[in-house]
Amino acid sequence: MRARDPSHRYRAVQVASEAPAHPYEAALWNLLRQQAGDEQVAYALELYAGDFERELMQAWLLANATDAQVKQHLRIAEEATRAYRHLFFDTTVFRDELAVLRWVREYKPPANAPFGEALLQNALMMGVDYLAWMICRGHASPDPEMVRKTIMADAYFRGRMNRFHPLSSREAQLSHQLMAQAFKASLALSEGSQLDVNQILIKLRYRDDTVPIDAVVKREDLLH
Repeated sequence: MRARDPSHRYRAVQVASEAPAHPYEAALWNLLRQQAGDEQVAYALELYAGDFERELMQAWLLANATDAQVKQHLRIAEEATRAYRHLFFDTTVFRDELAVLRWVREYKPPANAPFGEALLQNALMMGVDYLAWMICRGHASPDPEMVRKTIMADAYFRGRMNRFHPLSSREAQLSHQLMAQAFKASLALSEGSQLDVNQILIKLRYRDDTVPIDAVVKREDLLH
């Protein structure tokens, strides 16, 4: 089984008796021993050393942000981000998505940065766009098509989740509303479609697909 510590290279460099062969690792080895080192590796180490900065960086990288996206939104040089990935947050240690989920589930943020746990969960569920929105300084400009697709997906899956309640419940009524919203969003994405949302809702209203509520697993529950 592969290691699940994303900072395993940093740990190895700390205890290495001589400078490793890899340029980033060699530069870090020198920096840790008060010797001259690469400027971008030095900045990556500075980011890792700060609890606040470390929590933000690992959220961006766990959300699969590219080096260019990190530079665009955080103004961090791409070379520094590459060094950070290699030394301090190597996501290749996660052999599959289950390993990522388990790492996030078990993660304990530092005491002075308690937001880190929720930030990782949001990074997983909402991705780079959400992280960019958090720091946009009031100038977020989401792509209209992306907005429609997100609304459609969220309404559709939340609607299906609520349909597991009894048909006479408020949750089931909310399900119909969400499914209608999803359907309208899908019409906006499929040009010229003439399907009638009311006909679809009538079919949904008289179709009982309910299952016991305790049999439903919400995506959010995987992370708590």
